[in-house]
Parts: sequence; structure tokens; C-alpha cells
Amino acid sequence: MARRTLAGVAALAVASVVMTPTVAQAAPPGNKDVTAVLFEWNFNSVARECTNTLGPAGYGSVQVSPPAEHIQGSQWWTSYQPVSYKIAGRLGDRTAFRNMVNTCHAAGVKVVADAVINHMSAGNGTGTGGSSYTKYNYPGLYSAPDFDDCTSQITDYRNRGNVQNCELVGLADLDTGENYVRGAIAGYLNDLLSLGVDGFRID
Repeated sequence: MARRTLAGVAALAVASVVMTPTVAQAAPPGNKDVTAVLFEWNFNSVARECTNTLGPAGYGSVQVSPPAEHIQGSQWWTSYQPVSYKIAGRLGDRTAFRNMVNTCHAAGVKVVADAVINHMSAGNGTGTGGSSYTKYNYPGLYSAPDFDDCTSQITDYRNRGNVQNCELVGLADLDTGENYVRGAIAGYLNDLLSLGVDGFRID
């Protein structure tokens, strides 16, 4: 009787070990886990910095400002008003961006791109890559139905619906609940990945 009981206890112990779920763990970052944020540096300068400083100093990655075409202007915030998903911003074009990624990788530095995907611009004109646009109409990309129904500015930051559906400082707020909009955003991020980007900082 005692043998049978001990055998049963052993079987239960083995079963509990086999059936206990394991907790998923993120992979450790390794010994190069520091990111340099080179906010507003043009892509040619970032490439030089990767080669001359970041790589030799052991930095793991560099974060760069948004590469998408945006409104005209020299102020930092113009990069955060996209008018298309072409890589044609004030800090460099597609070729400069690709060269920067390749150069940084050669120096052992990964590249994280700032990506603006919640909204488009607040006005109208011609973008840094030559695209004409008006608010709610970005030819070949978005038109009025792709934006949230609330076309006024956020007025109550305690109201979730007001914050999620209305416009931050008048920026055209994308309706990210739409399949088309999500697909266009995914296409942009996939394009950046095709150029070698290693990660994103989502604005």
C-alpha cells in the first residue's frame, strides 16, 4: 500500500512539472544596449557619427527623426506633420536614408526610426518632396473619409473619446480603425524595414 501511494505521489509530481507553464522572457539586450537619440540630425551627419563615434564607443543603436515627406519649414516640429510616406524629408532623401542605415550597420549600430502614424498635416501647400496637399486630402494616399469624424481640436483631455477622435493642435487625425488606413501605415513601416531599419519609435 505504501509503495502504491509513493508511486502515485511521484507520478503526480512529474505530471505537475510537465504541465506547469513557463513564463515568456524577452531576450537580453546584450552588451550594446545604449541608444543615442540624434534628434534633428540630417542623415549624412548620422552616418558620419555612427562611423566616427557611436560604433567605436559601443553604442547599440541610434534613433533618428521622422524620414517621411512633411510640411515646409526649418522648425523641428515640421518633421511631425507628414504629407506623404515618401522618404523625402528636410533631413535627407531616400538615398541618404538608405546610405545612413547601411553605414551605421557597418559600424555595428542599429537604426531606430521615429514614425508619425497617428495624423497628417494641419494645413495645405507643397511638401519637402514636392507633393501637393490640402488638409484631409493627400493625393495617392489619404482623402477625407480616412480621417476621424471629429474635425475640431481636442478640448477636454479628461474625455477619452474627445482625445482619441479629435485633433491635436489641428493636425488631421487619421482613423486608424479603418483597414485601408492601417494598411497604408503598415506599407510605410514595411518600406522602412526594406531599407534596413531595425525598429521604430512610434509618435
